[in-house]
Amino acid sequence: MADGTWNPITDGSVLSIVINGADVYVGGSFTNIGSSITGRRGIAKLSSTGTGLADATWNPDSDNDIFSIVVNGTDVYVGGQFTYIGGAARNRIAKLSSTGTGLADPAWSISLNSFIYLNSLVFDSGVLYAGGSFTSPTNYFLVTGIFSVPTLGEWGMIILGVLFIFAGYRYISRRNTARIV
Repeated sequence: MADGTWNPITDGSVLSIVINGADVYVGGSFTNIGSSITGRRGIAKLSSTGTGLADATWNPDSDNDIFSIVVNGTDVYVGGQFTYIGGAARNRIAKLSSTGTGLADPAWSISLNSFIYLNSLVFDSGVLYAGGSFTSPTNYFLVTGIFSVPTLGEWGMIILGVLFIFAGYRYISRRNTARIV
């Protein structure tokens, strides 16, 4: 039975949901969500209790749709079609703080030439995996590590995840997956 109390009303579509403790992170193609809170473009942090109010402070304010969210500790990784989020220019992938207003990490910036797919970010053992239609960059040095094409040993996990999520796609290309260490 659905909880009749929890109802974070939205004016658009929710495309990604991640739960982290008492917080529910949602991404999609909306401009308002969370009952009485307005002005949440593409992403919001909701309460998992009560009516599902949006956090009054946390507002990264994306300029376009969010397709994928993954949380690791106090880091919120997001992917989608945006070029600005968390108070900074970020091309389709960003690392946001789960605290405060949700600012983009100033030391973590990757510029992808196309978008991240729906629910295609995975964080495992210190590595962020991303799937999408991007073809560049294939190697990109970051302050926190290296953005690189997956190794042969990592393909099993990526292929399984992409096949599960995108069962309708007929092929998987090496050019549209990435490993971010």
